[in-house]
Amino acid sequence: MVFFNRQFKGYSGMRRSHPNLYSILLGVGVILFWRFLWGLCDLYLFPENDLLSYLVSGIVGLILLFFNDFKLKEIE
Repeated sequence: MVFFNRQFKGYSGMRRSHPNLYSILLGVGVILFWRFLWGLCDLYLFPENDLLSYLVSGIVGLILLFFNDFKLKEIE
């Protein structure tokens, strides 16, 4: 563990010293979190009725976008 801390100096040092490796780890983290949420929705959000599950997911997503006032400037 000492070698890891000395070479990368935590994630902030790794971001500067190894930007490609940091981007890959960040991408894997995002994908795994998305998989977790998708799995929870499959298990608990109307698991016996796919169409209802998709409709509720879409409506909730639109409501979240509406309450965010469609301010997606962070993505641009």
